[in-house]
Amino acid sequence: MAERDDGNNDAGAGDAAPVLRSDPPVYRVTLWPNRSLSARGLRIVIVGSALVYAIPLLAFIGSAAMLIMLPLVALHLWLLWYFIRRNTRDGRLTETVSLWPDLMTVVRREPGGTVRRWQANPYWVRLILHDDA
Repeated sequence: MAERDDGNNDAGAGDAAPVLRSDPPVYRVTLWPNRSLSARGLRIVIVGSALVYAIPLLAFIGSAAMLIMLPLVALHLWLLWYFIRRNTRDGRLTETVSLWPDLMTVVRREPGGTVRRWQANPYWVRLILHDDA
């Protein structure tokens, strides 16, 4: 998103300091993406993929074809591991929604450390629930 002159981006999120309130919010919730693959599950996927690749490679033991196929298999396994780990790292994103009678704030913490903040009067906020999301 493009940055504007007022320090906000196109979504209206800025890096300004949050509103300081002495009273606790009426409601506060922290949201994060669903993590369906654990670290143990990642190991199982990588080992399972390596075993599946090993079956056809057994037919080529001792031939020049194996020397051609082995680096490709290793590259594929490394890419699989890398992109699953990257997806897991990107899943560290969190959003904290806080609600007071006269103020609603959303604080979004990106995996890279960027913090974005939105605030509005709840009277003017309309929430839309997407059933298919």
